[in-house]
Amino acid sequence: MAEQTRWLDDEEIRIAAESGMGMSWTPTIMMACQSYARIDDLMASGIKMGFGTDCFSMDVVEELRYALYSANYVIKANGFRLTAFDLIRRATIGGAECLGLADQIGTVEEGKRADLVVFDPETVGAETARLVEDLPGGTARLTAGSEGVVRVYVGGAATVARKVTT
Repeated sequence: MAEQTRWLDDEEIRIAAESGMGMSWTPTIMMACQSYARIDDLMASGIKMGFGTDCFSMDVVEELRYALYSANYVIKANGFRLTAFDLIRRATIGGAECLGLADQIGTVEEGKRADLVVFDPETVGAETARLVEDLPGGTARLTAGSEGVVRVYVGGAATVARKVTT
């Protein structure tokens, strides 16, 4: 599993795809670093690709939105356009494929484990990130709560309904 892969040349992309390697696409940090993976070439190669975030907002929905905007702004070659379907695929089954777990997770279907979050599209977002020191040795981490969460299902069972643990 590789992260970002923004400096791969054509030969390295070919080798990565043929080897079955997976990558985590982290678009917002790539934009912040002023370097961007060749997402069009990586997708065309057939490389396994998930989606992640390692910066800024801690809000995955916001990260997905920025990913769609930035990919379509930065990459214009050969008529490439990243669709919302492509992006959701990267955030779900794409990650499962990278981890070798696509037969167990990544899509909602009978026989697979499913953790789902249902959002209210009118209020979805993240609370302000805050620093907490709750890791071993008093190590600090950033965390942010979620807004607009209607229900949470873990393993197919409802665990949260309207901010109340069930």
